[in-house]
Amino acid sequence: MSQDSYYIRDRNRITGPFTLAQLKDKKRSNRLARFHMVSTDRASWVSAETVPGLFAPEEARDDGGSRGLIELQPELPVPTAAAAEPPQWYYLLGAETKGPETASAVRALISQGQVQPDVLVWRDGLPAWSPASSVADFAGAARPPAPAPPTLPGPTVNAPGGGVKRSRRALVGALGLLALGAGAAGILAARGGFGRQPDKLVIRSVDDQDRLEKAIGLVVCGWTVTAKDGTLFDVVVSTGTCFAVSPRGHLLTNKHVVDEADQRQRMDKDALVDEFRSLLVAVFEKVGLKAADKVADLYLSKIRLIEPKVWTFFGSRDSLQAAEVIHVSEHDDLAVLRIAAAGMPYLALATRDELPTRNQQVFALGFPGSATLSLSEEEKSLEEAAKRGSVRSQFKNRDFKFTLTSGVVSKVSVEEIGRQWIQHDATISHGNSGGPLVTKDGKVVAINTIVTKGRQDAAAALYSLALPQVLDEIRMAIK
Repeated sequence: MSQDSYYIRDRNRITGPFTLAQLKDKKRSNRLARFHMVSTDRASWVSAETVPGLFAPEEARDDGGSRGLIELQPELPVPTAAAAEPPQWYYLLGAETKGPETASAVRALISQGQVQPDVLVWRDGLPAWSPASSVADFAGAARPPAPAPPTLPGPTVNAPGGGVKRSRRALVGALGLLALGAGAAGILAARGGFGRQPDKLVIRSVDDQDRLEKAIGLVVCGWTVTAKDGTLFDVVVSTGTCFAVSPRGHLLTNKHVVDEADQRQRMDKDALVDEFRSLLVAVFEKVGLKAADKVADLYLSKIRLIEPKVWTFFGSRDSLQAAEVIHVSEHDDLAVLRIAAAGMPYLALATRDELPTRNQQVFALGFPGSATLSLSEEEKSLEEAAKRGSVRSQFKNRDFKFTLTSGVVSKVSVEEIGRQWIQHDATISHGNSGGPLVTKDGKVVAINTIVTKGRQDAAAALYSLALPQVLDEIRMAIK
């Protein structure tokens, strides 16, 4: 790469040109990191770490690679230098989840004694949180223990029926076993399935707004697109609601909220390209473009990579996380998602004995689509400009705040096959799909699913799928 001028790409923004000295200044001021992409011609892009003389050799990271991208054009030349290691590891510090961090950064924390060797760690692809000492990436990271001081013999204690000799070493060993037992219990709690979580994390009141904000999520389905010039932008297709049911990031939503996105993530390259082209044609036809199919082909010719996505937000745009669809029910409008989290406030699910009765007060929580409307012309202009950026920018700050409506139960309806529905009048609309219907004490009795529109003066019938009937299926999905 030339030493004269460099361009920097950060998401969909390209800046430059810069000299190598200017790049070093940006690095020192934390405005340039290893993962930023740089180029001399704005056509071929490599990680900043590969620029000779920019990062010291000891700062080099292991090769990370990328996952889940669909190639629409031949790959750009791969640099011979090692690619930057992507941050992907999370670790649990107390009740707080830290990360994402690179494996090297976590190893450094362990070797420096800032976190324990058995700290619980997790990354996408692992079935559960695990002690770092049991993960290959962190093997041998802990500093060798200091030599143990000499142990003096302890007093002899005589017990009936014979003598028992217990030294200080034995006592320390017993305390060590107690400590190990506590650690093992903590690991089991972190790995444990549904219903085995610490009570302090359960939300016990609908008035607990601060913790509800961390447990009620906006679900966004769409695509991340990379153009040939290296710019990235996100395409939002649909939204819904989800809610946490374990402190480990397990979320419930409706099947119809994420089913199409889940299917796209399982498609092969050709089918995925056809799916994205169909979306483009539909959009162009909706806005009245003639020859929408030809415009879609022209659009596709400028794209190198596409990736279907499911994103979640909890309370703010900074809480963005990609979600994995880990279960879609075959019989009910129910799906289970997972995000990287630990120590997350969550909602408890009602049992069959806790179904609400007629006239009992209930509350619907979620993100109705009406909340995303622009309230002024200025806001509409900003909204249109944001559609060309990241998924974060395509929502207003208020869109990340859940709504809460109250009502009473009209009746518990039962289908011929036995499926139970709760009819109520707590207002729900488009976007509420997948959100919880809860009682005053925060117990989830149903998942908001169906709005049956009334005729003329007839009121709409609002139905939520009762959850006690599917508890076993949920347990199996998140065990």
